[in-house]
Amino acid sequence: MRGMNAYSRVNVSAGLAGDGRAGVEARLIRYNELVLTGASDPRRHDHNMALRLIESGRIGAKRVVTRRFPLGETEKAIETSIGGEGTQVTVTP
Repeated sequence: MRGMNAYSRVNVSAGLAGDGRAGVEARLIRYNELVLTGASDPRRHDHNMALRLIESGRIGAKRVVTRRFPLGETEKAIETSIGGEGTQVTVTP
């Protein structure tokens, strides 16, 4: 979380290796007012609701995801996110 802009958001929605523990520096979260959330086991209903919100125009998906990278460019995606060049950076397989 070092290098993230103040008020950034981090969502952990992928599995973590080993026992699933991840270390964070709590002071970085506190002083930079970061938002750290997690997502687990989304249901079909959740995906359908998200799609309806996008389709209705209530959520502008193109506006939300600012940069997209293929899996092979994961390191570049992380650098882009840390550098503040994108508000929502995604990596797709």
